[in-house]
Amino acid sequence: MLGWPLEQDIQGSAKTCDELLCVCDELVEGKGSDWENVGNAHTVSITDGSVTIENEFSDAAQPSMVSVEDFRTSIMSWKELLGTVPN
Repeated sequence: MLGWPLEQDIQGSAKTCDELLCVCDELVEGKGSDWENVGNAHTVSITDGSVTIENEFSDAAQPSMVSVEDFRTSIMSWKELLGTVPN
């Protein structure tokens, strides 16, 4: 489920990747508060301890939880795949 919001919500937007990375960093550093966004197909909720991903179109799909660090790593990998991370 972690890949779905990357593909369906973030898509090719490096700007969205940067915004999510900033949210993750601020929460981990204690500088931000809980954050939630409803995208094209998923709701992503980020707290200082975890990220919850909920599919907005399928009642059968259970919400998925990952650590903020795992989510951050997946966003960085997505940016690399998009070719938007400087070498």
